[in-house]
Amino acid sequence: MTVSTNHNQSDLHWEKISRASAFLALIIGGTGLAGWILNIDALTRVHPSLVSMKFNTSLCLIAAAASLLLWHRSKGSPTGVRFVQLGGVFIGLIGLLTCSEILFHLDLGIDEFFFKETSERAGRSFPGRMGFASTLVFMLLGTALFHLPSKARVSSICATLAAVVTLLIFLIYFYRLERLETGPLSLYLTIAVHTVVAFLALSLGILLVRPEQGIIRAFVRDSIGAKVARRMLPGAVLLPIGLGWIRTIGRNTGWFGPGVGTAGFVLLIIFCFVGLIWWTILAINREEAERQQTDERFRALVMASSDALYQMSPDWVEMRQLTGEQFLTATTEPNRSWMETYILPEDQAMVLDSIQKAIRTKSAFELEHRVRRADGTAGWIFSRAIPLLDENGNIREWFGAASDVTERKRAEEEIRRHSIELEERVRERTADLKETNEQLEAFVYSIAHDLRAPMRAMQGFSQLLIEDHAPKLEDSARNYLNRINASSVFMDKMIMDLLAFGRAGRSEIQLEAVSVDKAWQAALFQCANEIEQSRAHIPTCQPLPTVQANEATLTQVLANLLSNGLKFIAPGVEPRIRFRTEDRGENVRLWVEDNGVGIPPLHHERVFRVFERLEGARYPGTGIGLSIVRKGVERMGGQVGLESEPDQGTRFWIELRKG
Repeated sequence: MTVSTNHNQSDLHWEKISRASAFLALIIGGTGLAGWILNIDALTRVHPSLVSMKFNTSLCLIAAAASLLLWHRSKGSPTGVRFVQLGGVFIGLIGLLTCSEILFHLDLGIDEFFFKETSERAGRSFPGRMGFASTLVFMLLGTALFHLPSKARVSSICATLAAVVTLLIFLIYFYRLERLETGPLSLYLTIAVHTVVAFLALSLGILLVRPEQGIIRAFVRDSIGAKVARRMLPGAVLLPIGLGWIRTIGRNTGWFGPGVGTAGFVLLIIFCFVGLIWWTILAINREEAERQQTDERFRALVMASSDALYQMSPDWVEMRQLTGEQFLTATTEPNRSWMETYILPEDQAMVLDSIQKAIRTKSAFELEHRVRRADGTAGWIFSRAIPLLDENGNIREWFGAASDVTERKRAEEEIRRHSIELEERVRERTADLKETNEQLEAFVYSIAHDLRAPMRAMQGFSQLLIEDHAPKLEDSARNYLNRINASSVFMDKMIMDLLAFGRAGRSEIQLEAVSVDKAWQAALFQCANEIEQSRAHIPTCQPLPTVQANEATLTQVLANLLSNGLKFIAPGVEPRIRFRTEDRGENVRLWVEDNGVGIPPLHHERVFRVFERLEGARYPGTGIGLSIVRKGVERMGGQVGLESEPDQGTRFWIELRKG
């Protein structure tokens, strides 16, 4: 991540310089063009004695700079490619046609197509025609722009040649070589001074568009060599130019003769280059010291969080270095048998497979495996290595860190062993509990059967006494018999309800799509006698949906709610029970609403508990019916609740998933 970020920042830096160079050339070309349009001679030439920038030169500079800026703006899109290639063709064609005019003494009419130039203003050059050197530079720059999208190396070579030609012309101006200026070559090597600056800017801008693929890639890398080259390049270019200027001035003014001038020139070059090398070495040593400090801090940080560091060859055949004496046996010599030295035989295939996958994908290697530790015992490590890539994207080496996780693996193994033991104990306890429950269930059914037998006898004999001997008994005796009979009936019903409650919690139920209408009709059938005796009015809102439930359990739940509504009614009031459904997205809510005595909000939760009878002896019941409702609804994955106020009836609801 850090290497990628550095590359992105470096590319952005060179792109900014390339943009700035193109913008400078655009300004120079625009200035020359404005000079021709506004007829301001000062804008077309730096000094009256120097050559002017021709109109075609200004136009080609603007075209080249605009093409380069559009390339940057479009980020190499197809549109940008077309623009930069069209710009290259345009300026290359202008340069080629003008060069043909010069070499073959032609006049194609392109020199003064837009503006006429007087002979006085043109001087020794052809009116309106750029010099031969300018045509050569434009042909080179045009070729560089045309090949920029596809052939970066060709483009950079052409841009470099254009810079060399331009630099030659610059030196001629700088040194004022009188003989050359007045000789026949002056017609071929004259370029306006600001055109020289624009040519150098365009050459630099093209070279920095794709520096990683051109001939200057050695200068733009982040390596030590590239940094040395970038430091020495300005001095290597500017120092000889400056010293040559001093030598020329001294020779022209007669300060010293040719021998002294040459000796002094050589001495100054030696002194300056030695000083430049010395300054560069100091800077490199300073950077190297900072890098070593950074590496030491990084190594210390990694060692603080790891137990060993290692370096591997690109194919992992050779271990180049390993540090970590307290954990693994350290080595500073290349080791090709590291697999046998450090990795246990049982894990070697697994390690090799992970290595091959990491090499194939050029991704991080991560693995927990067993190793042979420095003391000869087996241990566990977590190893992680990352590939270091060269400028071509190939793996240069692997750098990794390993941590001793032996204690953690032992703890995990201990936890796993205890977990297995715990699961085994749970299975045993569950089996014991199941057996105990089965025995308890059998015992309960046996007790229930044994209790119901005398209850039925009490009920039967008390009923016979009431029917056959009631006239012979006193009123108090008949009252006692009636109470005995009612208590036996209540006790028998309580036993049956308890058995039903137990079955509701233990029996296995299968959920399926159940018709609510069918379950409700079955509940009405179960409570038919109570409905007839109470003369209840029971409207049903149709249609009724299907729900995910167990048909028998849902029928029992609805029957208990219906029976509850018929039972808890004020004296003299005719029961009215309404059954309806409510759509609630993925669920359906079933409502059983009565006009009974109601339930205070404080007791809404309490009524679902076993043996809870809020009205006591005023109404019949065992206090188990609503407990069976809750148990059954929960077994079907639903919910149950109610809304009620005293003397305002009760609205029970159950909510189940749609069928």
